[in-house]
Amino acid sequence: MASKAYHSFKQKMGYFDDDIELIDVIRAAVANGDLTDPATNRLMRHVDPARHTHISRRRNSDGARQNTINHLRQSVYSSYLKDMYEEVTEYLRRILEQASRKGLSAGRVVGEHSFKMDAKAILELGSWDNVCKTLAESIFQNLE
Repeated sequence: MASKAYHSFKQKMGYFDDDIELIDVIRAAVANGDLTDPATNRLMRHVDPARHTHISRRRNSDGARQNTINHLRQSVYSSYLKDMYEEVTEYLRRILEQASRKGLSAGRVVGEHSFKMDAKAILELGSWDNVCKTLAESIFQNLE
């Protein structure tokens, strides 16, 4: 049975994949002329100069549309990589946290990682769950 952490991770990855596919659909629509409105001087069909003040400044040309959609695609891809990295890191943190709560062999999980923490800070954490979370965060901070 999949853990809650795995289910959450898979669901978020699915949304990111949807974004990549959506930008591909929009780019294909631009390339096929589906968003071109030859009757106006607007970059794309449905551009309202009152609402889309920045994009309405662009010319109605294939080159301008291509540049605009390629920039959007690059932004989505960059965001995809950043978001994926953050989600993988969070997923691994949660796995480490859950493993430490279950009493998994510490040597197998963390290897030679060590850090200093005073007794007052440990007591202020208040619970074993918070100690596990703090340890997981420390390990991943060191890895990053």
